Amino acid sequence: MARAGILYSQVASVAAQLADRGINATVDNVREALGNTGSKSTIAPLLKRWKSEREERVSIVQTGLPADLVTAVKNLHEHLQHEAAQKVDAALTELTSAKANFNEQVEAARNEVMIFKTERDTLGMALTQERNAHEKLGAAYHGLQVIEAKLQAEATGLALRLQDHRNEIDNLQQQLRQTRVQFEHYQESIAVQRMEERRQFEHAKVTLEAEIMKMRRQLASKDMVLTQQNQQIALLKQTDEELQSSKSEYRHLEEEFLKVTQTLSTQTALATELSTRFEVASDALSDAQNKLAVLDYERTQLQVRNIDLEAKCTTLEDACQILRIEQATLKGQLHQITVPKTRNVG
Repeated sequence: MARAGILYSQVASVAAQLADRGINATVDNVREALGNTGSKSTIAPLLKRWKSEREERVSIVQTGLPADLVTAVKNLHEHLQHEAAQKVDAALTELTSAKANFNEQVEAARNEVMIFKTERDTLGMALTQERNAHEKLGAAYHGLQVIEAKLQAEATGLALRLQDHRNEIDNLQQQLRQTRVQFEHYQESIAVQRMEERRQFEHAKVTLEAEIMKMRRQLASKDMVLTQQNQQIALLKQTDEELQSSKSEYRHLEEEFLKVTQTLSTQTALATELSTRFEVASDALSDAQNKLAVLDYERTQLQVRNIDLEAKCTTLEDACQILRIEQATLKGQLHQITVPKTRNVG
């Protein structure tokens, strides 16, 4: 429906005046000639009606061709223009949609690649830290092994010294027992000899006193030896106490070594767990790289398809250009046919 105030007669009059002056009657030209009144949606159908009626009059009056033939040519021309416009619109729509999808896929792939890169960097840093910790634990473990070897060597030496001291003590105790047995046997012999000497006291007194003196000297020598043995026993006892203290220290060191070994076992388990996590992360990174390769391949395919679409679009644009040229040629021919006839009619 036309807006109130804009009539077909007004549009037809203005369009005819523009055509007489050799100006192509368009919606904007007609609206401007009408004083910028009326909407384009109102003027467009009225102008289309005027052009249609004018072409019919030109076909009948000026060209002498049948109106049906002019109408058929006109319809064919409009149909070709409509099909070409639809093809161009469809190609542009498909190209726009393909470009949008491609851009979305590329952006998603970039985001995923950034996420994978961030995860890879984070895992790399964690792996470096775990490797450093593992190296520190290895160094500590090596130091503990060295300490353990030293302690075992010291313990072996102390055990050997203790065994030597015990052997010496056993030897001294054996000598002491033998000395006591000999002394007891000597006392028994003295008692028997005294009984015999009482009967022979007079004639054996000198000999007995000499033997007593000799035995006293021997006994003093034995006492000296016994004193030395007692001193050696005291020294061995002191050595044994030192050995017991060393054993206590060794047990303390052994407890600390067990604690360190337990800590090392815990750290080793943690290192194993971290190594497992690193392998899982490496597998995830490999999967991500595979996905990235697939996305790169799909991007390549989309780029090839985009090139094909652009080629098709170029072909369609060329076809549209040819159609526009043909349309302009037909309009020029129609204008050449219309203008002389209009002048003749005038």
